[in-house]
Amino acid sequence: MPVGRRMSIKSKYPTSAFEKSKEKQKEISSGQKKEKQKRILEEIKKKKSDSGGLNNRKKVTDAGGLKYKNLYRECKKELRAAEKKLRSKNDELLRERSEVDLKNQEISGLKEKLYTISEMNSDIKANYDSLKKEKDDMEKHLNEVILNLQMQLNEANQGLENREYFDKRFEDIKKDNKNFQRKINRLKQQNTKKDEKISKLKKELDVLDMKLYEQRQEIEAYTNIDPDFILHTLIELLSPENYKQYSLANDLSRKLRRVEKGLRIVSKVQQNKNDGVGTELYGNLYKKFDDFLFVDLEGNKYTIAGKPNYKGYTNGIPVSAYMVENGEVIISYVYRKYLKEFSMEAEILLNTKTKGKKDKKDGDQFEPIGDFSVLVVSSRNGVKYRDRLKLHGIKADAVDGFEIKARTLELMDKADVVILCVDSMTQTFHDYAKQQNDPKYQYIYKANEEKVVARVIYVKHHLGI
Repeated sequence: MPVGRRMSIKSKYPTSAFEKSKEKQKEISSGQKKEKQKRILEEIKKKKSDSGGLNNRKKVTDAGGLKYKNLYRECKKELRAAEKKLRSKNDELLRERSEVDLKNQEISGLKEKLYTISEMNSDIKANYDSLKKEKDDMEKHLNEVILNLQMQLNEANQGLENREYFDKRFEDIKKDNKNFQRKINRLKQQNTKKDEKISKLKKELDVLDMKLYEQRQEIEAYTNIDPDFILHTLIELLSPENYKQYSLANDLSRKLRRVEKGLRIVSKVQQNKNDGVGTELYGNLYKKFDDFLFVDLEGNKYTIAGKPNYKGYTNGIPVSAYMVENGEVIISYVYRKYLKEFSMEAEILLNTKTKGKKDKKDGDQFEPIGDFSVLVVSSRNGVKYRDRLKLHGIKADAVDGFEIKARTLELMDKADVVILCVDSMTQTFHDYAKQQNDPKYQYIYKANEEKVVARVIYVKHHLGI
């Protein structure tokens, strides 16, 4: 009779309730953004109707800005629709994984039952063997007793006075033997039922193993889809009815051309050597005598091994670069838009002297940046940076950099952009942001208002928000 083995199954649990709460908070934040944007538009319309002294050129500029905002909102709406569809696919995949986990738990429970039944079967077998041995011993003893009785009966034939006594003794022994035989038969029946139950459980286990294998194959088919297959599928599904939903393909094409152009520059500088390229870095170019020096967003400096042919290089111009051998970089792309804001940040980075405070301007004089959310982590002037970002139409918030609270980490996860003032916050937040490996986390040394605004503009265009 086979003996069951104890088995264990490792389960992968679905996404935590915290992630679901995170998605819900994003939806709430999106609704609040739309309401605030609607209020801002109403205020702008009211101010435009009250200000009759503005010239025609300003009206045209405002109309163009409104048209750009409307176009930006439409693009953002389509992007959200695509993200919602992707989240739906992810939720579907998570549900599949959850079903697999439930099946794993069922299999684990069945295997535990199988083990318990096998243990019971082993005990029953041991009892059966013991009873069988006891029966054999009893039969042997009974045969000896019968033989002795026969001898005694033979002797008792000579004396009828002892015959009744021996007959009674013989009947008692036969009765005991029948009782033992019934007990053995009952144990045999119980053992047969246990064997049938074990066989049934094994068949169910085989069926569940097959379902589990099929579900794992299906999950692997979803997780191992390569970009070629995805792009081919998107191309085949493109039609006049749904072409508007493919507007993001233009961004993919532009990024593909930018990456190819950058790699061609790297290949040209390396003279077709197969040295490869390292991580793509983002930062600014600073003048050093008659040449330029590349400084990334964390303040690390690199020597430039090569850069594109561009006559408009200025101090502080934003660029992207690839790391190559000997710790050098090759400039792969130059960001020509918003050069004024990045040049201002570059000038502040190089000049460590404290500047006098400027007179505050009217909120109307601050150029709108966007309607996304920004969290400033700083123990000094965090509220000041928050108020400045609000003047640019941003939904900004600030937290103390030296107060370690779970709420702070939740706000960091929910915000679209997180500005970390490194010299005025605890190392805990710095390590947490590093672990996320997300470009929305930006580190600033010796922060001030202009530097925070310039960095937010840079992240906006880098993330496409």
